[in-house]
Amino acid sequence: MHNYLFSTDKLSKIITWIVVAVMILPSAIGYSAFLRSGKDPAALIGILAGPVILIILTTAMYLLMPVSAEITGTGITIHRRINPPTFLFTDIKSISIPDPEDMKGVLRTFGNGGLFGYTGKYWNKKMGSMSWYCTQRRNYIIIEMQNNNRIVITPNDPEGFMKDLPLEFRSQG
Repeated sequence: MHNYLFSTDKLSKIITWIVVAVMILPSAIGYSAFLRSGKDPAALIGILAGPVILIILTTAMYLLMPVSAEITGTGITIHRRINPPTFLFTDIKSISIPDPEDMKGVLRTFGNGGLFGYTGKYWNKKMGSMSWYCTQRRNYIIIEMQNNNRIVITPNDPEGFMKDLPLEFRSQG
């Protein structure tokens, strides 16, 4: 078993700090206004509803953030704090490091675009639809499944990752 860590890139760190600040600042201002307004419970609910929703979404993104990828005897597991997906080698068609040009013009269609990483559904003209388990915008590895779904991961050491794959996948990197 070989484990490959994922590091968060600078843009993702900046986005994460901005979102945290956006959650804290309105909450603090709203709570201060609530204390000055005579402590009306209905006002408190209205003031805190938005920040509570942001806290829930941020917590979900944190729990689903990819931390590492592990190559086992039977497949590849993407480790995250909850619900780690495993992709079995028997279900994988190919694994490769794409040309950087192939990853240009990527659009997020449903998912997270920077809060603790880049996860969810993405698309571009060259690759089509992809499921991202990424924490950076480099070091891409494409896992193409037998059903033609594409999984994108971003381990810190993509070359080492490719070398540790079973022989039938190594030459494709």
